[in-house]
Amino acid sequence: MTILAGGLGGTYGGSPIACAAALAVLEIIEEEKPIECANQIGPLLYERLTALQAKNPSLISDVRN
Repeated sequence: MTILAGGLGGTYGGSPIACAAALAVLEIIEEEKPIECANQIGPLLYERLTALQAKNPSLISDVRN
């Protein structure tokens, strides 16, 4: 099979550097578990922000959960 210039192909084929970077990101996600961390910190942050909103309603109009 011969592929001519301008034929089938492109930059979307899977750059080895991009693949290595993606694997590194997935490893960090598995090791550091950022979603679990966010689920623990989220309620505390929401509580503190709503307390700030209660004290300063003219400055903080909306705190979303």
